[in-house]
Amino acid sequence: MDSPHGAEAAGNEVPSTPQGGLEVHPSVRPCPIGEFVSLISLEYRYAHVNAAHAAAHHFTVSDLLNKSVPDIWGQETFEEVIRPNLDHCFAGNVVHYQAWFDFPMTGRRFWEVSYYPYREEGTEITHAMVITRDLTEQKHSSDLLLIETTVLDLIARNATLGEVFARLRDLVEAALPGSLHIAFAHDPASGRLKLLTAPEFILNCNDGIDDLEPSHETGSCGNAALLGVPVSVGDCLSDPRWSRLRTFARRFSITSSISLPFHDDSGALLGTVAAYYTFGKEPDPFNHEVLAVARNLARVAIERDRGEQERRRLAATVENSVDAILIVDLAGKVQYVNPAFETLTGHSRTDFTGRRLFDLFAPQERKRMEDRFREVGLRGDAWTERVQCIRKDGSLYLGQSTLFAVAPVDHAQACAVMVQRDITEQERMETQLRHAQKLEAVGQLAGGVAHDFNNLLQVILSHAELSIEELGADHEVSEGLRQVLKCADRGTTLVRQLLAFSRREILHPKPLDLNDVLRGVLKMIRRLIGEHIDLEVLEGSDLRRVNADPSQMEQILINLCVNARDAMPDGGKIVIRTANVGPETVSRSGRGRALGQESVLLSVSDTGVGMSADVKERIFEPFFTTKGVGKGTGLGLATVYGIVVQHHGAIEVESRPGTGSTFEVYLPAIDSEPEDFAEPPLTGAPQAHGGTVLLAEDDADVRDLMVRILEHEGYRVLVACDGQEAIELARAQSASIDLALLDMIMPRMGGKRVLEHLRRYGLRIPVVLCTGYHNEQSEFEEGVTLLQKPVTPKALRATLSGILASGGR
Repeated sequence: MDSPHGAEAAGNEVPSTPQGGLEVHPSVRPCPIGEFVSLISLEYRYAHVNAAHAAAHHFTVSDLLNKSVPDIWGQETFEEVIRPNLDHCFAGNVVHYQAWFDFPMTGRRFWEVSYYPYREEGTEITHAMVITRDLTEQKHSSDLLLIETTVLDLIARNATLGEVFARLRDLVEAALPGSLHIAFAHDPASGRLKLLTAPEFILNCNDGIDDLEPSHETGSCGNAALLGVPVSVGDCLSDPRWSRLRTFARRFSITSSISLPFHDDSGALLGTVAAYYTFGKEPDPFNHEVLAVARNLARVAIERDRGEQERRRLAATVENSVDAILIVDLAGKVQYVNPAFETLTGHSRTDFTGRRLFDLFAPQERKRMEDRFREVGLRGDAWTERVQCIRKDGSLYLGQSTLFAVAPVDHAQACAVMVQRDITEQERMETQLRHAQKLEAVGQLAGGVAHDFNNLLQVILSHAELSIEELGADHEVSEGLRQVLKCADRGTTLVRQLLAFSRREILHPKPLDLNDVLRGVLKMIRRLIGEHIDLEVLEGSDLRRVNADPSQMEQILINLCVNARDAMPDGGKIVIRTANVGPETVSRSGRGRALGQESVLLSVSDTGVGMSADVKERIFEPFFTTKGVGKGTGLGLATVYGIVVQHHGAIEVESRPGTGSTFEVYLPAIDSEPEDFAEPPLTGAPQAHGGTVLLAEDDADVRDLMVRILEHEGYRVLVACDGQEAIELARAQSASIDLALLDMIMPRMGGKRVLEHLRRYGLRIPVVLCTGYHNEQSEFEEGVTLLQKPVTPKALRATLSGILASGGR
């Protein structure tokens, strides 16, 4: 077919050179084999054709000579396409255009058609030479190149996935006239195919092809996705592979199809591309080539889009991370910081970008960090460690820093990334926890020592007291025994301090106003600190009450003030302050227990020598002191610590050398008065009693001593070495027992458990629990008396006779 599609005229030159009796336009060259050449006269008849031209129409050369052009191509095609170009050529113009033609011999091919004016020698133009060249292969190559360059340019310019696939669709359909280009993306979550692109009229109808299930019955795309190989279907209206999409095929007159799947590097399905044809066609190799290019571009576009999504997610993660993140080049210059870095350090992004990473660290850390940084750069090591860092305002923080190298990707330079978190508070809490655990362990040890020491003191005190009673107060030995009693009393005081530290002292709490406690002990404090020290008292108004032991609160005040006095040998000032505080004030408390509730503050400040960090770390340890030999036991602050924690409070200390110290005690505030625990009163005068006492004591010396005292007073004693023996005796002689005297801490079973068993067996006898320490008074019923060790004979007699005289059993 010589009919042009979109003919394009060019030039207006007339032939001037004779060639075989005809003058030919200078641009005409000898025609190679395969080109179609013909001469058409002014009467629109073939004056000459070559063999290739005749064969393409299933004619011989002689069949076409002198034939009318309309007879060969039809009157309609002649009038609409061929005649206008011939007339333009007969007017002396050269005409060039390119178009698709269907010839019987060659099929559908892309041809370039040129019309040249011809004249016989010495005459006007009498013919048009028509040369038709086959440019199909060049056209295919240029189409493929156009598809690739256009789409890759869109991808490079970060066009959206929709824009990329819309343009790809247009280019594929232009390269394959009569086709409909469709592409799907595979959704890994659902396993289905999501429509990426299709002609507008299909998208508007969306006739069941979106959200497509890969299967043997969902068209060529469903099969290609399922099988992972290209799929061609020659008749979509009858092939079973299109059975579930038959309505769609009929609606859009789809007769055949080709679909190609595409995958990522790991082999995971990304999607499919397809050409659907609206005419019966057996796809030629070029159709497969176009779809292969489309498949590759689709893969690049989707992977780029997913990579971009991942990059955006990572960027959002980095930007919104609570940890500071820095990217530095291998020379140590900062290329990027995230907002968390700005918040942490006070440096703005523009302010710190381009600076050296090592400016972030405290001066003493910089050399070491430069060495560590080189290790990362040279060997690719990664490390995490805690580093002192400096903020823009000069303040320091402890940063847990992780540094790792990032290898170059896509021609990018290698770099290193530092992730940093402020762990100053965490480090402080960890240090305090370790300190608290150490104090807890020391407290356990101190409590155990106090328990055993109490037993020793009880034996010493009791024997000394009994000896004085037997010898008489005026006996020459009695004075020495009184000195023994005096020293033993001092030992008892020491034990009480140890028990206070280990939080095992017996408490007698009641609702207290700390201002009242302060006023009551103020005169004693003034005498203790001396006239060379100024004392200022700042009482909080409307002070809330605390549930506390008054004597223990007094001891806290005295010990803290004496400690402050000793820190100011040349004089100074002590400030005592009370105040109500909220839960947020004490949430930072590091000693004892963080309260997290409304509390009452008792603070003692001094202007003394202050403490170093090392001293402050150990200040509450028992027997730790900075005073000279013989000037302190090291139990004062340990006692304060134990009392505060036993009252469920917290204590903090702030101090630096040369700036004095402040001790802050926080105690939980109470809203109503709790029920007080009250020990049964000791009534009646000490007197002998003929009752039976069940005695359980594991220490042999203490046990023998108490048997001696009780029998001397006329009691019948049932002796048990531990709680288990006590229960067995109680079962055997329950009817005769008037009172049980039980040690609180014994092997196998302590006094509290023995008490539970006695009540379970129905024995409602009075019970005396002897203990060196206990703080669970509220758990005991009426009729249970606590007797604190060391127990002197006088106290033991008074307690037992008082209980039995007030009612006995």
